Amino acid sequence: MKIDNLDRQLLSLMAQDGRMTSAEMARVVGANERKVAYRVNSLLQSGAISIRGIFNPEFFGYEVMADIYCQVELAKLDEVARKVAEFPEVQWVQAAFGDHDLAFQVLKKSSSELYKFVSTKLAGVSGIIKTTTTIASAVFKDIHEWIPPEVQEKDEETNEVELIEPVKA
Repeated sequence: MKIDNLDRQLLSLMAQDGRMTSAEMARVVGANERKVAYRVNSLLQSGAISIRGIFNPEFFGYEVMADIYCQVELAKLDEVARKVAEFPEVQWVQAAFGDHDLAFQVLKKSSSELYKFVSTKLAGVSGIIKTTTTIASAVFKDIHEWIPPEVQEKDEETNEVELIEPVKA
């Protein structure tokens, strides 16, 4: 799929406000509303974007954000990752290369709740050898603010960007 300058403008607007209507976007970019609606629908159907509500953890009282890195028995890596992913306070989970086999982020309302999570819930997961916990003191860029460089940059000659088709797992 190729995206052009109009698509980039629409993607940028949707990154700022996913609820913006086609009519509002059309006014901002100076395009026909039907064309904008068609383009947004094409971006959705292609899998280039999805629209979801994003929760603000602080609104719900989650003041503590911690990244936890684990060394895991390799034969149990998938099992441990799936178990950790089931915990409702876990925001994301990924297998990793390097010093740690598993990385994930936990949101808690207090440091004592984080301690209880690590010392009881996480300690109860069979296959974890060692953990390292890092508490975030400030967030300068959130994962939900990321915009692919391809959306931000374009080919100067064609004014288009070619996106690679996503790999289906």
